[in-house]
Amino acid sequence: MAGLIVLFIIMLPLFALLIWGIIDPLEFLLFGSRWKYDVEPEYSEGYLRYTRIACVVSLVVITLIFLFGIISIL
Repeated sequence: MAGLIVLFIIMLPLFALLIWGIIDPLEFLLFGSRWKYDVEPEYSEGYLRYTRIACVVSLVVITLIFLFGIISIL
């Protein structure tokens, strides 16, 4: 049971970051690196679309890992 709680605590921030990457990929890409640029960089629509798709795929894979983790603990 404790393993399930630890797994949930670890997965929650990952879910939040990936959902943020789906909702606002531009801010997601600039997170932690905005200080490097004098002027905000412009990313292409293809790169933003790629970021959204990567976040969706990662969210699905992490959800499956989470579900298999729950099944293996129970």
